[in-house]
Amino acid sequence: MVILIDGYNVLKQIYDGKMISEQQRLSFINQLALYKRLRSHKKITIVFDGGLFSWPSQEKIRGINVVYAGVSRTADEYIYSFIQEHKAKTANMLLVSSDLQLCKSASDYGVCSISASEFYNVLQERIRPAKKRKRNNQPAVKIADNSSPDVDALMQEASKHVILKEENVEPEWQAEPDKKPSKQERDLLKKIQKL
Repeated sequence: MVILIDGYNVLKQIYDGKMISEQQRLSFINQLALYKRLRSHKKITIVFDGGLFSWPSQEKIRGINVVYAGVSRTADEYIYSFIQEHKAKTANMLLVSSDLQLCKSASDYGVCSISASEFYNVLQERIRPAKKRKRNNQPAVKIADNSSPDVDALMQEASKHVILKEENVEPEWQAEPDKKPSKQERDLLKKIQKL
């Protein structure tokens, strides 16, 4: 599956529309690289508006294909032309963007899309370290002799009330129970499950 990401669209969703710093941009790319390695995705391309040149330019950062659309070109324009150029392979693409017009245009070519916030939630869940499981009916282990019995009792009691979180993220999109999902909805669900 090829994952196409509308870079600033996603970052502005994450950071509430604020100005995106270079550090935030690189941090997100590093998260994508970790995600790509953990999930074994073959190709992740993130596209940013603008760039240093008047034509599109690319670089690889930790295995992520980073594209700059060009000085007078938007990421949306680049993504749309990329989809048009690769229309024979669109069944294997997933667009990550909350831009409704871009998602509609991509859908016309058979490209499924997922919102920026949905993708970010999946990304964070996938790269989060494995959760430590609560040990049932096992007492806490004392590792130091210099603590007080009151603190030990308090810690023992508090450890009984640790809340475990869900390990699997359910996609926000769900088919209506009495309606069979369309082919496009089924394709999107399959791609979300692959994420």
